[in-house]
Amino acid sequence: EPDAFDDEEMRLLAELSGDLSFGLRALRDRGERDEARRRQQVAEGQLGRLVEASPTILYSLRQASGKLVPSAVSDNVQRILGYVPAEIMTPCWWSEHIHPDDAPRVAGIVPALLGGQPVSVEYRFAHRDGHYVWLRDEVRIGGVGAGGEVEVFGVMTDVTEHKKVEQSLENQRQVLEMVASGASLSATLDKLARGLEALLPGMCASILLLDADGLHLRHGAAPSLPEGYVRAIDGIAIGEGVGSCGTAAAIGKAVIVEDIARHPLWAPYVTLAAAYGLCACWSFPILSREGRVRGTLALYPPRVSRPTPAHLEQVRLATDVAAIAIGRHNEESALRASEARFRKLFDLAPVPF
Repeated sequence: EPDAFDDEEMRLLAELSGDLSFGLRALRDRGERDEARRRQQVAEGQLGRLVEASPTILYSLRQASGKLVPSAVSDNVQRILGYVPAEIMTPCWWSEHIHPDDAPRVAGIVPALLGGQPVSVEYRFAHRDGHYVWLRDEVRIGGVGAGGEVEVFGVMTDVTEHKKVEQSLENQRQVLEMVASGASLSATLDKLARGLEALLPGMCASILLLDADGLHLRHGAAPSLPEGYVRAIDGIAIGEGVGSCGTAAAIGKAVIVEDIARHPLWAPYVTLAAAYGLCACWSFPILSREGRVRGTLALYPPRVSRPTPAHLEQVRLATDVAAIAIGRHNEESALRASEARFRKLFDLAPVPF
């Protein structure tokens, strides 16, 4: 009650009340600042995790001495391309890792970019492990500094798998055109094998054809396998236990040998494989529409390994096209043989026609 205090006590209570009010306001303000900072940290963490999980690389460039040099890059560049961000922060580093065949085309976008146009370009870029990946690079000017320096923002996306699908479809189209135009089977299968090797760098592809006797496999195409090895396996008998291809042809199913040196199917041929540096073989039967074995398509990877889903999908498409090419060839061969027999009977007929 106010009457319970004298004037001096009331003055002290007023001062204390003011101090408490100020202290409470300060604590409340500090709590709000801490909460805002916590929310900002949570948002930044979420954004960082989103960028890290994203298939796109974010980066910025700044103009220095008339050139565009890196100023920032997202951390997921290490996951996608194998390089840490610090490696990229040097002039000319990026251009030195672009595939030589694509470098002039990439350099050609700079005038349009500096002219204010957003640009998009696709090119091959060297991954840290040595292979090339396809990138789609979308770039635009983010602003211009007081001194006229340009700041550029870009987004790069790994489109390697998309490019592989495009290449696969184009390769199939070209092979089917060869089939339709009556190209030789050897040339058609060679084209198919080379296209498959281009899609799967480091792989050696081999196509073997089931002989007319149905008991042996004959050379069809093997553009990158050693010639001595190709000669050695030409004419091998099919059967369970006869390597990857002989077994696949015998059972009509894929035979995946991850390590030739340790697999019992390759015991009779392990010395031959070692002589030519072959360490794994994945063989797949080529089947007709009726399910009859026409031959085999094999992939020899450069190291002990097993196929990925991407490998299996490419092989599935390739064996389908190979079956069409072989089937067309067999039908034409049968037709020519039938025509030859008919001509012979016609010419030897005892009565005129």
